[in-house]
Amino acid sequence: MSTTEKKISDCLLGAFVADAACMGVEWIYDPDEMKQTVDNLRAPEFKTPPAPRYFDAEEFPGHYGPGMLSPYGEQLMFVAEYCASAGRVEKDDMFAKMRDWAADFGGRPDHALATAVSQGKGADDNQAHCFTKAVAVTCLAFGSPDRHQRVEDAVRVHQENDVAVAFGLATSNILNALLLGKPLKEALEAETILEGVDHPDARQAVKDACAARNKPLEATAAARGRSCHLPEAFVIPLQACLKASNSGGGCRIWARLTGDKNDEPKYAVAVRENILAAGDVCSRAILIGAILGAADGGCPASWASQFDGSQKARVEAAAAAIAAGHNETAC
Repeated sequence: MSTTEKKISDCLLGAFVADAACMGVEWIYDPDEMKQTVDNLRAPEFKTPPAPRYFDAEEFPGHYGPGMLSPYGEQLMFVAEYCASAGRVEKDDMFAKMRDWAADFGGRPDHALATAVSQGKGADDNQAHCFTKAVAVTCLAFGSPDRHQRVEDAVRVHQENDVAVAFGLATSNILNALLLGKPLKEALEAETILEGVDHPDARQAVKDACAARNKPLEATAAARGRSCHLPEAFVIPLQACLKASNSGGGCRIWARLTGDKNDEPKYAVAVRENILAAGDVCSRAILIGAILGAADGGCPASWASQFDGSQKARVEAAAAAIAAGHNETAC
């Protein structure tokens, strides 16, 4: 595996595994109910059998079983496989492919997707779907001078909304820095995150996440809300990653919350605390997993082993094809 493919694989698999780890408790908004639902408070990931709200394997056969992706992860799979096959982002072509995928994939469609398909263009929607576009497209286009345009086009396929575009670009800036070899602390500097992002909501979100970096995620979720809407869906995962970059600060907070003093990987600590903060845990997990996967050489092997095997194979194939496409088109 080439260095480029390894970086892309670490980022993508980090995002997908974090989503799958959270799927079983997606959309449980009451933190007390979340604590009662997870199998183990110290290891709340990969709830078995899954118990998400508003979707399940019975309603959507072949989806949402143990170790499988959430509806957000399935969106990310569409974008990753589109980038892998097309080797580019062409807005009209991507919309046509998304429309076909929405008709056939068999899982739970989100409201923005249903709206976009019905009206023939991206929905006016400010939710966290933009993360799924930014992660995969940045893996294809990192280091490229037209990266921002590619990410914006991909976001607007699904969400014709300036807020979603701004947070998609901010996400891309973090991942671009990491994929180019920058350390996590440098990738999370405000100047890096906001480069070329001219939106007041994004600037305030970065400021708020930096101010909360030493606080529990649950406190931020309680104060700001736990939904998939931006900016809170960006503030909480950015806060988690800032804590992870802070010389073990996130691990110390996790120890205070759970009594677990074991030396856990930053990835595991961040995703677990995200779960216990409750709400739309999967969209936030995709951002956490992509960033910390890219920063720390991938997700823990013990977590990747719990990810559905067929979906994992698709991610690995997409990562290899995206790496080949990056080598051909990024420069």
